[in-house]
Amino acid sequence: MKAQLLAGAENVSAESAAASQAGSDASPNETASEDQTSQPSVQETAADESTASETTHVPEIPAPEPIELDKADLEQLREAIEARDAYISYLLKKLKVAPTIAPPVDWEALQNTPDELKQKLQELQEQLTEKLRLAEVDLSLERARLAREEAALRLREEQLEQRLKQYGFEEADSADGENDSKRRRRWLKFLSRSEDRSQTGDSP
Repeated sequence: MKAQLLAGAENVSAESAAASQAGSDASPNETASEDQTSQPSVQETAADESTASETTHVPEIPAPEPIELDKADLEQLREAIEARDAYISYLLKKLKVAPTIAPPVDWEALQNTPDELKQKLQELQEQLTEKLRLAEVDLSLERARLAREEAALRLREEQLEQRLKQYGFEEADSADGENDSKRRRRWLKFLSRSEDRSQTGDSP
């Protein structure tokens, strides 16, 4: 009986030792895998930084050059309007991105600043707010001016179309995709009308 109990105790101790050995062998790999999953990889961090830089980066666009309205043709006026629209959208994007680029403010450190520096910061904030307000006003005025120019361009285009119709030219005939057959037909009609008029004038 004692021999059986001793044998059972030896088996239990052997099994527990084997289990502890297996646990010690598996723990480094499991710990390493847990560390790898818990810590972000360098590639993920770089990807996040590149995404943030792409989001905050706005490509520079030069300011549009002034144009003389009296000497410019229709195509030049359209290009000027498109350039100004692109520049306005660029300024709006820059205003939206500006708060995200600014570093976070350490308010605890600012509490210990002297009153003179606080006063200067307050004045700078007021100046920036005023500049932003003036920029918004300028953008509104620029949009209104572009709208007036667009309306004037449309009016001039309508007047030109009316004059072309008065001289017998249709808008479809003056298109760039007009083929030679249509042109010949138009000239034949014009010549036939001229001949009819000349014959009518020559008849007694």
